[in-house]
Amino acid sequence: MTKTNKIIIGAIGAVGIYFILKYYMDKNKGEPQKEEPKKQEPINPSPTAKDNFPLKKGSKGARVSQVQSLLLKIDKNLLPKFGADGDFGSETEVAMFKVLGKKTVDGQADIDRLNVIYNKKTFPYVTKNENPPLGFPVYKPF
Repeated sequence: MTKTNKIIIGAIGAVGIYFILKYYMDKNKGEPQKEEPKKQEPINPSPTAKDNFPLKKGSKGARVSQVQSLLLKIDKNLLPKFGADGDFGSETEVAMFKVLGKKTVDGQADIDRLNVIYNKKTFPYVTKNENPPLGFPVYKPF
C-alpha cells in the first residue's frame, strides 16, 4: 500500500467519523448522546424468603452461611457434620445454643455478638485501659 492510498483511506475515515458525530449531535440538538442512568430499585427481601431474620431451623441462604462461618471460626468443632452449608438445621441450632444460649438469630445484634466472641478468642491480649495512648488498645505482656 502506497503512502497516497494510506492518506486517502485516513481522509475517508475522518470524514465518516465527522458525519457520524454530526448525525448524533443533530439528533440530540447539539448535546452529545447520554446514557440514561438505570433506576435501581431498593432491595427488599421478599416475605417468603428463607434468609430473613429471625434465622431459625429451616432458614437457608447467605446470612445462615455467615452465621455458620462465624461459629466455625469460634470453634471448628461446633459444626462437625455439615459445616457452613447455608442450611440452618439441628446442628446449627445446637451450636447457637452453646455459644449464645439461644437457638435462633433474631437480628444483626446476634451476629455482632458472635463477632465479638470470635474477636475475644482471636485477640485475647487486647484490653481496654482507662487512658489508652492516642485511643489505641493496650496490649498485655505475656
